[in-house]
Amino acid sequence: FRRPGGQGGWETTFESWRAVGVQRQDGDGSTEGGVVWTPLKALQRSTEKAHRSYSGDVSRLVDICRETLVFEGVADLAQCLALACEDKDLCVVRVKNRMRRGHDASLTCGYRNVSINLRVVSDLATRLGVDTHVCELQLLLRSFAEKKTHDSHARYIRFRDIRGE
Repeated sequence: FRRPGGQGGWETTFESWRAVGVQRQDGDGSTEGGVVWTPLKALQRSTEKAHRSYSGDVSRLVDICRETLVFEGVADLAQCLALACEDKDLCVVRVKNRMRRGHDASLTCGYRNVSINLRVVSDLATRLGVDTHVCELQLLLRSFAEKKTHDSHARYIRFRDIRGE
């Protein structure tokens, strides 16, 4: 992701989660890269997804808690993915690569990202009893982040509802 750099610019960096603070998201909704803080999945949508997609098995909901990291380019995104997979405080459960050549983008309305389901398995997470909780980290290119608007999301919701997802 990117953080403030010298002379008012931005620099690409990878850091431990402990060292990362809130990254830039402009007031107009545009991003310059960084963390886009995401609310928890709403109860109504969680219930809907559990029934439509998982036959009521709520243990399969792994995106209630989710965050998005925005990257300028594919190389930075790939490096972040590699670092997450190597991080001893994380257990990567699944990677959905919606950027691979063989991905059928019609299934996601053209949307592409890399979605990592992971558990935080640090000593602190274990002491707090949250080391078994699976959450989602979405890795997204800035070009896609800029296209995510209220209207585009509303269209996706209609598409998803028609498909019964």
